[in-house]
Amino acid sequence: MGALKKDIPLYINSNLNPNFEIRDYQKEAFARFSYYLNDFPNKKIPIHLLFNMATGSGKTFIMASLILELYEKGYRNFLFFVNSTNIIEKTKDNFVNNNSSKYLFNQKISFDNKQINIKEVDNFTTSHTDDINIKFTTIQGLHMDLTFPKENGLTYEDFKDNKIVILSDEAHHINSTTKKSKLNKTEELQKSSWEQTVMNILKSHKDNLLLEFTATVDLQNENIAEKYLDKIIYKYDLKQFRLDGYSKEVDILKADMEQDDRILQAIILSQYRLKVAEKNRIYCKPVILFKAQKTIAESQTNLENFNQLIKNLKVEDLEKIQNTTNEKVLLKVFNFFEENNLSLQDITNELKQDFAEENCISANDDKQAEKNQILLNTLEEKNNRIRAIFAVQKLNEGWDVLNLFDIVRLYDSRSNVIDKKTGKVKVGPQTMSEAQLIGRGARYFPFTTDKAIGESKYKRKFDKKDDEELKILETFYYHTSFDNLYITEIKQALKDTGMMDEEEKKDFTIKLKDSFKKSNFYKNGYIYTNKRKEKDNQEVSSLEEVGMKIERFEFTLHTGKSGAVQVFESSENPSGEKIEKEPKSFQIKDIDIRIIKKAIQQNDFYKFDNLKKYIGKLKSIEDFITNYRYLSSKRIDLYSSKDVLENLSNDDLLKAVSSLLKSMENEIKQQETKYEGTTMFDAKSIQEMFKEKTIKVSSYEDYTKNQDWFVFDKITATSEEKYLVELFEKKIQELNDKYEDIYLIRNERHFAIYSFEDGDRFEPDFVLFMKEKQTKKPLTYQIFIEPKGSQFKDAEGLFGNSKEAWKEKFLSGIDEKAEIIDSNFGNYKLIGLPLYNKDLESDFEEAFDDRFGK
Repeated sequence: MGALKKDIPLYINSNLNPNFEIRDYQKEAFARFSYYLNDFPNKKIPIHLLFNMATGSGKTFIMASLILELYEKGYRNFLFFVNSTNIIEKTKDNFVNNNSSKYLFNQKISFDNKQINIKEVDNFTTSHTDDINIKFTTIQGLHMDLTFPKENGLTYEDFKDNKIVILSDEAHHINSTTKKSKLNKTEELQKSSWEQTVMNILKSHKDNLLLEFTATVDLQNENIAEKYLDKIIYKYDLKQFRLDGYSKEVDILKADMEQDDRILQAIILSQYRLKVAEKNRIYCKPVILFKAQKTIAESQTNLENFNQLIKNLKVEDLEKIQNTTNEKVLLKVFNFFEENNLSLQDITNELKQDFAEENCISANDDKQAEKNQILLNTLEEKNNRIRAIFAVQKLNEGWDVLNLFDIVRLYDSRSNVIDKKTGKVKVGPQTMSEAQLIGRGARYFPFTTDKAIGESKYKRKFDKKDDEELKILETFYYHTSFDNLYITEIKQALKDTGMMDEEEKKDFTIKLKDSFKKSNFYKNGYIYTNKRKEKDNQEVSSLEEVGMKIERFEFTLHTGKSGAVQVFESSENPSGEKIEKEPKSFQIKDIDIRIIKKAIQQNDFYKFDNLKKYIGKLKSIEDFITNYRYLSSKRIDLYSSKDVLENLSNDDLLKAVSSLLKSMENEIKQQETKYEGTTMFDAKSIQEMFKEKTIKVSSYEDYTKNQDWFVFDKITATSEEKYLVELFEKKIQELNDKYEDIYLIRNERHFAIYSFEDGDRFEPDFVLFMKEKQTKKPLTYQIFIEPKGSQFKDAEGLFGNSKEAWKEKFLSGIDEKAEIIDSNFGNYKLIGLPLYNKDLESDFEEAFDDRFGK
């Protein structure tokens, strides 16, 4: 594919909901599509592509960006279909309900300074040529509409003269015929017709597109693999999604106790999660799903039993759990209640209220389907009181919920499927279905906190901080009975789906060496770190400083000409007349200031108080218009016919200036940086900052050095980190000649620093301290060091154009920019070294030696 341009165009970025963050993998998905659509030389027509992306990765958000891209390319009609009606209602909220918290577009959508609308339509015969028209249906409904046409429904006539974008969600459902080689004739006719219906629509116009989205592609099936061999445009599986930090971590809570006690254990844990969130000023109403095995009647009985349990709940029931549990997380729960003066009577009263009958819902009740669907799709909202959901199978697909933290399995049966080749029990379909449901529930609940300033609200923040109470908001629990065979099976299923590591995480304890704890440096030394703050634009005095790069702007004026076309005329210009357009260039300062002021008055972004947020030194709107550092220097290249350009009206110029201002607004908003790292670094005690801790790691090999300069007894280390330590060991003798108090300290999430430019959080893997010898005022060097594996390099084998480039840039600027707040703790100098890599070791060593001598 070559190098991909991953910048999201302004006409997409500005028209998406600004409350949603565009993630790196979503940019990758869009970039791949854009390249295929616009530049790929071997694309097949009509275009048929598949996005194979994990549950929870934001497939509908990508759909929204693709709709905007395709609108820009001239598409106006979009057909969305899926397997079940509940997903349709959810998607309508995403696409057309601008009052929904999950609406994906901006409140105002505009192209070329013209506002457009998104409309739900029944068919495309009367669709509006300037708007985005979307038909929502099920695959079954689509097939029936086209096979048995009805008034105002879709017909094949809709597709003859209109190019269509077909969006297929949960697309694996349309592959039944492809997947199965042997079907009875009736079933084959029905299934084939669904799949064939879609292909008939796709082939009805050469410019049609079929874009499929699913987390599930059975590439083990030869027929499926052959069908999608050249169609998978992007694959981003659940394992990578979890490893990148975009999901909750999954833990299995097994309990050898009666079902009522398992239920009680789950609601206590849920209430603890609620109280932790409240303590940290985070709104989070955690939800529990109580899962029945087979029947709606079974689920209804579970709901009735639960309501009775809550009505009769007593303090003694909680005390029983407290006195009998040896589960680590539950011990933490009861300790938290005690430390925060929450009596078990208080908790009991809260549970009776929060899990009362009116706050529970059955997802199986078809009589209340519409009402329930609204509640199930708005579980995160503050006016939604639901805390417990009872279901069988209805929530296995198309359910978007972020505040589901617990699933309680209210049955004990197993699949007991035997592998014919090995004779051993293997993961059965029931268990795999349960694992897939867990994957759906493990979507990350986004939050920000002062304890993780600078980190994304959409990613896990406390993977290596097991002692942090907020980790409970990043952990999903699956509650089941104490059945070792089933536990083995569900763990394997979770590994197969990517929700659990192949190797289970184990405790790894790092301890400071006694020799280091006895040192004067440990007792009296300091480490300097900076903070993250909102960016101050008071010193900004130009548009360039806020990232506005537009100098010349092109704008096309329509000529207003039209012409009749003869039916049998064959020509690239069938109207018989070619409209020549030529440019005419204007500098803003040459346009009547009254026109510019009117354009500014029509756009709220250019109100003086708002502009001051971006340009601190702006004096007035007059200053903004006439100052060369702002608007005056910008140039507009107008394109139109010669006669139009020779007779330009004030209205023509107003349209051009308004369009320029809109493009500038979009670029300024896109480039806006809200945070920066302070240049002032303040001191923190070494013994307070660096402590012994236990972390969870998937696999590890103890790595240690017996020398005193290596302060921890052992660490986990990548190969690059080991190479760095070995290099340092070679240099220690010559360093001892000039320095004392030499200590290399592994940073296992003990501290963070923040980039000066964007305030991005950075936790360097190592910090090296060295104090000068034989000087009156000895200088202590604090040196930040970050090893990086070769997988992070750019195309040239360096880091300058990689996604890690910002770290190297930040480190290189620390020497010049960092200021020490308080020198009462001694003379310190902060240094950042280039990123270390074994292949680039000579460059790193040269930078080190230039500073500290050979």
